Amino acid sequence: MSKAKTMEFYKTLCIKEAYSSRELEHQIENGYYERYMLSKGIASRTNKGIERE
Repeated sequence: MSKAKTMEFYKTLCIKEAYSSRELEHQIENGYYERYMLSKGIASRTNKGIERE
């Protein structure tokens, strides 16, 4: 995960969700981007598995 992609993700999220600086800091500290990307990857793999059955 590149730092530029991570920062772009948080910038977009901040605008979309109207986060305060405190909320944005909280999301960054708790690794929201990493958790989101992991869940997105798991969800896409799960959907592929369902389609095959």
